[in-house]
This record gives sequence, structure tokens and C-alpha cells, in this order.
Amino acid sequence: KQQQREAARAPPRDDAVADRYLLRFVLEAHTDRFRYLELDALLRSAGLDPASCYDRPSAAAAAGEEPYVVLRAPSPRLLRDVVTRAILVRDALEIWGVGADHGACAAQAAALEGTDVFFGEETTWCLGVEAYGVGLDLGAQEAVRNQYRGAFRCRGRVRLKGADVRYRVVEVYDEARPAKGAAPARCYAGRVVAASRARELVSKLDLKQRLYLGPTALDAELALVMANAAGVRGGCSSLDPFAGTGSILVACALFGGFCYGSDIDWKVLRGKGEHENDGATRRRGMRPRKSPSLPVDALRREDGNQKTLFSNFRQYGLAPPEILRLDASRLFDSFRGPALAGTFDCVVSDPPYGIRAGARCSGAD
Repeated sequence: KQQQREAARAPPRDDAVADRYLLRFVLEAHTDRFRYLELDALLRSAGLDPASCYDRPSAAAAAGEEPYVVLRAPSPRLLRDVVTRAILVRDALEIWGVGADHGACAAQAAALEGTDVFFGEETTWCLGVEAYGVGLDLGAQEAVRNQYRGAFRCRGRVRLKGADVRYRVVEVYDEARPAKGAAPARCYAGRVVAASRARELVSKLDLKQRLYLGPTALDAELALVMANAAGVRGGCSSLDPFAGTGSILVACALFGGFCYGSDIDWKVLRGKGEHENDGATRRRGMRPRKSPSLPVDALRREDGNQKTLFSNFRQYGLAPPEILRLDASRLFDSFRGPALAGTFDCVVSDPPYGIRAGARCSGAD
């Protein structure tokens, strides 16, 4: 995480010396299956064809056994836009050399033309070493760095934090847990050109800090991944027919989308606060049983005593969504009809698969 933050602070350079990049994914079991879905959507949003950018990995790699993929892109600037937006990509390494061992990798990196622009006397730098599946002590890392003295001919000062240019050497092993002393299957060396803002965005939308939550509020990381996979961008219209407390709509609004939503449960839309104990009031006959406690217009207003899904949007400084109370399961075919054709750019939702949070007294039947 420290390397990721430092790479994000480094001043970007658009001098491309290679057209291949090593993308490193986030290692999380519950998001492994979505990594290529999100990547493909972001590449298409950038005007790139995923099929021409990288070779689809094997089933084992796609299942999360290897967190790397080699990608081709026309420029670091274009790739930086993709990686910065991605949630499941940690960073991107411009590949200067690749080989079956460090000797071959270092030789290829040293022979690459156009790298001298990064070796100025005033350019601070840092060289990191990592191995997937193997722990390297400080002595082993220093031994690897010594093999790349001819490839990274840096003349500036070493700066571990906030370096102008960050270099990295990566060892990849075929086995998830190789034997001690095993040789890597391949080695990569190059320059870090982009880092994701995923941790910053996920921390910002952390459910523990959310003002209004329901029992089935979607995880912030998954909501951001779904928004990316749907291609949400600035100015597009996003619909969540099962909005709940608005977790997905908040993620869409964070990426600049205009949000629309609906939900069958008026209790969720009504929120909590000064009306939280209205069950006793209904029993005393002071409030209708099947009508919302507050109109939607009232819920949109600033009110410190009432927490609703609109409170979540105000918390993050986002434009409030348009919300309807309806049963989307009965009217969903209407969204596909010609009357609403072209109204919404994308539909992003987490449908109610079970009865974990029932909407009691919400339906007419």
C-alpha cells in the first residue's frame, strides 16, 4: 500500500519507451472473478479493444492464481486513465525487460532505447523488488538490485518516499507456493507508470462511516466495481431498480453519473430518525399503515434528525438521485420497452436474491 501511494504521488511522465505493460491486480478472494470484467469495461470506455490489448489468461490465472496480466497500450497517459479509475488493478509497470532469469531480463532492459531520459542527475528514483508467492529478505532483494545496475543507470539521488521515478523488478513463479530456493518462471523489470486510487475511494465510501445503512447494504468496493463494469461515466444516466439505501447509486454518482432509483420498501426510503418508532404510533391509530411517513420531497431536505439515502449523497457532496417507490420486479419489462428506449445508459443493481431483509407490509397482495 505504501508503494502504491508513493507511485500515485510521483509526477507522471508520458515518455513511452515500450508498448507493453504489466498490470498487477488486487489479491482478494471475493473480487477475483470480476477483475477482467472491470478491466474490459474500462478499456472499452477508453476507446480500446480488450481483445487486441491483452491475451485472455488461462482459467487458472483468471481464477486468481496469478495477479498479473501483460497488456498492450498506445501510451502511458491512456493507460493511466484506466488504472487510476480501476478498483481491482493496483498499478501498471512499463515493461523494459522480461526473461526467464534476472540476467536475461536485465540485458533486455539495458538494451532498450530511449530510457536515458529518466536517468537525469536531478531525478530522484527508487528500485523495488517483489516476488509473487515467495518472500524475499533484504539480502535477497539487494542481490537482485545489483544485477540491474546496467539497466537502471540512475544518476540522481535515491528517494524511498515520493521518488520522481519508481522502478520495479518482479519475480513470477508458476506454483502458488514454490519450494525454497526455486527459480522464478519469468522476471519483469520496468518503470511504474500508473497507480490506482482504489484504496482512497473504498476508504471514502466505507460502510462503517456511512450515515444511513440497511441490513443488505452492498460493500463499497463491490459497488465501485459494478459501476466500472457498467461503464458509468460523467453525464450518463444510471438506474438501480432495487436501490435500497443507495450504495450502488452513491458509487455511480461518485463517477459522475446522473442517478435514478426505485425500491418497493417505503420504510427503507423513509429512513430513520425522529420517525423511527412509528410502529407504536400506528398501533395507536395515529398513522396509516401503508403510507410513507414522509414524502420524498421532505426526505431530500437538510434535516439532522432524519437519516435517509439522500443523507448519504449529502455526506459525500454528491447530487441527490431521483427516487420512486415501486415494485420493479413487476414493472421491469417496462424499462425495456420502446417508450423508455435510450432513457438510461446503464442499469446497475444488486437484486434481492433471498428473503434476508423482507419488506413487510409493502405489497398490496
